[in-house]
Amino acid sequence: MSALPGSSRPLLALPVIAAVILTLAGAAWGASRILYETRFETSEGFNNSLTLVGQGGWVGVGTGGNGLVSDFFPGEGQHAFLGFEAPPTNETAVSVWRPIGYQPGSSDPTLVRFTVLMSIEDSVTTTNRDDFRWTVYNHEEFRLFGLDFDNDSLAIHYYLDDDTGFVPTGRSFTNSIPYSLSVTLDLARNRWSATLDGTPLVANAAITTRNRVLTLGDIDAEWVIRTPGKPGDNYMVFDNYRVVAESDTPATPPRLQALGLLRPGEFLVRCLGNPQTLYRLEASPDFVAWTPIKTNTMPADGFFDHLDQRGGSLQFYRMVEH
Repeated sequence: MSALPGSSRPLLALPVIAAVILTLAGAAWGASRILYETRFETSEGFNNSLTLVGQGGWVGVGTGGNGLVSDFFPGEGQHAFLGFEAPPTNETAVSVWRPIGYQPGSSDPTLVRFTVLMSIEDSVTTTNRDDFRWTVYNHEEFRLFGLDFDNDSLAIHYYLDDDTGFVPTGRSFTNSIPYSLSVTLDLARNRWSATLDGTPLVANAAITTRNRVLTLGDIDAEWVIRTPGKPGDNYMVFDNYRVVAESDTPATPPRLQALGLLRPGEFLVRCLGNPQTLYRLEASPDFVAWTPIKTNTMPADGFFDHLDQRGGSLQFYRMVEH
C-alpha cells in the first residue's frame, strides 16, 4: 500500500502492465442530523425591527434587550444580540433560546455539536459590566453545565450542576473580537468539551454530576446582571447558531479496487463507500492535475464499477466525497 503524502483520499495507480497501488482513506464519521441551525437572516424570516424573542421559535425569560443587528461580523449579514438595553425592573438575568428537545433513542446519534460565532461588546456609557453565558439544559429543564464570559475580568469559566461554583478555564477573551465557539456533548458517555477558535476551554467534563437525564433541551444565551437595576450597556452578539447530532461510529471509509485490464487501453475499477453518499472518481497521470471522470451516488450495496477507456500508459485514481 502507498499513499500520496498529505492526502487521506483513496488512490489507485494503474499502469498498463497492471501494477496496482491502493490506499485506504481515514475513517469518516457517520451521518449527521441537523437539530437546528440559523444565520438570523431576513430570508429565514427574521426582522431586525423586532426582538429576537418571538421570531423563528425563539423564546426567552426576562425583559432586557435582545434583537437583530448587522455589520459586527463581516460578510455574515444579520446577527442576534442579547444585552445593551436595561430591563425595566431589577432583574438579575435575561435568557433567550430556541427549544431543541433532542431525546435520542437507541438507534439515534448521541454525539451533539453546538457551534456559534460570537463576540462580547463592552459597556460604553457606564463602567458597570456583566456576565454572558451559554448554558445547556436537558429536556426536563434541568441546568446541566455552561460557559461564563466575565466582561469585567475578561476571563472564561465553566460550571457544572454540582453547585461548586465557577471553574477557571485559564483562557480569556477580548471585547469586539469574533470567536468561534464549539461545544461537544457525548450523551452516551456523559462527557462534554469546548473550544474557542480551536483552543481548548474544557475537556471531558461531566455533563451531569447528579444523574440527570442525558438529553438536550436547549442551549441558552444568558445575560447575567451583576448589579440589579444597574446593568452595563454591554451585550453579546452571536450568529451561525448550529446544533448537529452525529454518530460516533466510524462510517465505512471509501476505497478503490482494481478489477483489471479488459483490453488494451481499458481498465475496470471498483469504487466502494457508504450507500446514498455522492462520490466523484478522479484520474491523474502525475498527481498534479486531477480530472473528474465519474460522479455517482453510491448504491445500496455499497459499490459501483467504472470502465476507464481513455487509455494512457499510467493513471492514478482517487475517489472523493462530492
